[in-house]
Amino acid sequence: GQLLNKEHNPILGYLWAISRVALCILACHMLIPIGAVVFSFVTTMKPFVPEYSVVSYPVNLEMDLPTHLVKIDNICRDESEQYFLTFRAWPKLEYSRAGWSSNYFTLEDKDGEIAGGSTQTKNFIISYGTKDFEWPEDSVLYLVGRDGKVIELDLEEYCDEKR
Repeated sequence: GQLLNKEHNPILGYLWAISRVALCILACHMLIPIGAVVFSFVTTMKPFVPEYSVVSYPVNLEMDLPTHLVKIDNICRDESEQYFLTFRAWPKLEYSRAGWSSNYFTLEDKDGEIAGGSTQTKNFIISYGTKDFEWPEDSVLYLVGRDGKVIELDLEEYCDEKR
């Protein structure tokens, strides 16, 4: 045994075994963030409806802004009769320095008055959020992008509810 230890140093064997264990731990440590990124990407790919929403009506409109592609997913209502839009936004690669912002568009009524309130946004690869609004008298909401592009949204076309 001593002659074998002289020929084949056991310390090198221990170092080899320790390095393999350390490499496995490092690989697992790196896979956790990658899994979180994949999970976040998959969960934000589908239209979302917040859990506090009582009623949801699909809209499926797109706003092609200079810095982002914004998809308006749903018109929702909560228990307190507050209406809100849900949306997702993808940054365009050529504008990667544009940064993250939740002010992709504003909500206005026919008189140009701001009809929307607060915005709640969560950011990662894809931003998603909600914009609260008061139901306009004529049931038409105007989505005005940061670039001035306007999309007319007739709420009665998508919702069963009339005000």
